[in-house]
Amino acid sequence: QVVRNSPSRIKRLDAEKAALGRILQRSFDVDDSTYLVMDVLPGEPVYKSLWRHQRGFPEAFAKQCAAQVVVALLDLHGRGFMHRDVKTGNVLLDPATGRCHLIDFGFAKSLVRDDRTLDGRAMSFVGTYYAMAPEVYRCSHQQHDNYYTVAVDWWALGVFVFELLHGSPPWPYKCEDGDLVRYAATLEQPLEFPSHSHFANPHVRDLLSYELSSIESSNS
Repeated sequence: QVVRNSPSRIKRLDAEKAALGRILQRSFDVDDSTYLVMDVLPGEPVYKSLWRHQRGFPEAFAKQCAAQVVVALLDLHGRGFMHRDVKTGNVLLDPATGRCHLIDFGFAKSLVRDDRTLDGRAMSFVGTYYAMAPEVYRCSHQQHDNYYTVAVDWWALGVFVFELLHGSPPWPYKCEDGDLVRYAATLEQPLEFPSHSHFANPHVRDLLSYELSSIESSNS
């Protein structure tokens, strides 16, 4: 893919280069061009597979998929980055093997300052509305001293797991600003679970209740 004359896309490419350069170490510049060398990954975005499983994946398969994303996030955070856009559209699934790959690092944020010390905070309003942690939203709509941490990736993971099991996220894919205000205002209320069997497991309910409530409070 060739990117020309698009400042916003070039900015995202620079962010992706910074993250992938630290993870894969296969990116380079030649004159005024940047090249990213990446593996060819078989499969399709998880959301496309979910369309064919209208009520979500079986619990065992969802667990396998989520575990691989957890490993990817732990590695990414350990290398000094937060992803900031974890969702079913940014995880590739190979149905033949069950392997999952976290992709699209265009919103990735380095947590390392220029002096090589760890900051761990971000303030930009980026991501995908339905998977966005409330503190990301507050950075855009309240005081300028608000910030968020890598915990926003774990919030998004909770939304991701919910979607794996249910076939759709706990909130609509298309959200408006007013919806996010309402979601943030109801964080202290218990998460409503669908009635079908994937959510009968108390461990699943405990995990998602923690991911979608307690993690947000850790940023306050």
